[in-house]
Amino acid sequence: RACANSVRHGQCLDRWSVVRRAERVSRPTSGAAEPAVAQRIDAANAAIMETVNRTGEIYVSSTRLNGIFTIRVAIGNLRTQARHVDRAWELLQEAAASQPAV
Repeated sequence: RACANSVRHGQCLDRWSVVRRAERVSRPTSGAAEPAVAQRIDAANAAIMETVNRTGEIYVSSTRLNGIFTIRVAIGNLRTQARHVDRAWELLQEAAASQPAV
C-alpha cells in the first residue's frame, strides 16, 4: 500500500516497470520514442538492472512488455518488510542517478 501511494506521487516505479523517477531513463508517457532513443533508454534501464544486481543486496530481472525493456521487481517472501522494499527502491534510484542522460 505504501508503494502504491508513492506511485501516485511519482516516488516509486511506474507500474513496476521502467524507472520513472530518474527522468533521464524513463520513456515518454505520450507517444512512442524515436527508435534510437528507445534503444538508448532500454540500454540505460539494462545498465540500471545490472548495477543493482551487482550489489548483491537484491536481484531484479527483466522482461519486455509491448517491446519495452522492463525491470521486474518480484516481492514474494512472507518475511519481506517495508524496509526491504525501501532499500530496493533506493538501490534502483541510485543506479538510475548514475546513468548518463539519454
